[in-house]
Amino acid sequence: ISDSSGADTRSVLAQQFLAVVEETRAGGDPVDWAGPQGDAQPGREALAQLARATGHHVAARTLRRGEDTVAVVVMEQTSAPAPPVQERFAALASWLGALLAPGTRGGTGDTAPGPLARLRQRFGRRGLYGAAALLLAAVLFLAGTTNDKVVADATLEGAVQRAVVAPFDGFIAASRRRAGEQVKAGEVMARLKDEDLALERQKWSSQRAELQREYRKALAALDHAQARIFKAQVEQAEAELALLDYQLQRVDLAAPFDGIIIEGDLSQQLGAPVDRGQLLFQVAPLDRYRVALAVSERDIARIRTGQQGALVLSALPGTPLEFRVTQVASVASTAGGANEFRVEAQLQGTAAFDELRPGMQGIGKVEVGERSRLAAGTGRLLGWLRLKLWQWLP
Repeated sequence: ISDSSGADTRSVLAQQFLAVVEETRAGGDPVDWAGPQGDAQPGREALAQLARATGHHVAARTLRRGEDTVAVVVMEQTSAPAPPVQERFAALASWLGALLAPGTRGGTGDTAPGPLARLRQRFGRRGLYGAAALLLAAVLFLAGTTNDKVVADATLEGAVQRAVVAPFDGFIAASRRRAGEQVKAGEVMARLKDEDLALERQKWSSQRAELQREYRKALAALDHAQARIFKAQVEQAEAELALLDYQLQRVDLAAPFDGIIIEGDLSQQLGAPVDRGQLLFQVAPLDRYRVALAVSERDIARIRTGQQGALVLSALPGTPLEFRVTQVASVASTAGGANEFRVEAQLQGTAAFDELRPGMQGIGKVEVGERSRLAAGTGRLLGWLRLKLWQWLP
């Protein structure tokens, strides 16, 4: 009836509801739920007929105060109600009867109106009924269960982050790419000067040629001791040449794979010296990402590997990204005066990967199981109160 623009009491469904109301008022309490098959207690034919018509599980209760019937409430539920739901419905019907009952009269005159009577006088009977119905709906809503979630700040990271470092001590000759630009595998991002290496190689090449001549002379003179010395020096020169050739091959700093440069800008440092092992670039792939969640210590006990969740980034607020928890750190870090644990997750699917970039931030929600809506809404407050009570009690 509530789905229609107006409630016509002459309609078949309205007549069926009215029949249930009259039947319940005449029969009294209690009555059991009637299922869609129309099974009901003897004398509850109207209730069974309404259940068959709606296809729902239906029950009715009288709202009473003492011996007086105040009203009749009918409840429908699509699924078979659990025993706790039936008990709550019966208890609420008993309580609402006392709430909605009109004031009583004494033997010698009218008594002063109570708080409920004053509310009824101010807002009217319909207003009070509406408030009671809203209260009943709120209680039933909070008594239901919901999929509880842990909310945490999230940062998008590349699944692999490869560092490109200086292969030897040298100077920056050219910079062709910088942070934020995409690169292909093998593409040159920067170049180191090779003039000093070329000169060093020429020097060792000349020394090797001279040592080889001396080595041959010693062999011709049958001076085996001196020949062994020259041979060792020739091998040393060849090792130096091999090292210089290897360094010359690495003067070009190339991208290790297709991706994006997330760190490194040498365009303002041309000619500057670099030390061996110094970090020059950091590259991350564009097709593999992981999510880093900063979970509060109050919620970390409910996080498990394998749990599912969703991420919404600030740059893409209309595109939720699904993920699966892969790792939970056992060591906390302090951020903003609070302890947080790092939780890593793997993105599922590749629908929005073209728009993603490492370093994007947003909010992640991890599904941790079902809880009642009341417990989910007050869980943190109750946990804080328990901790304070433990602190204050002797």
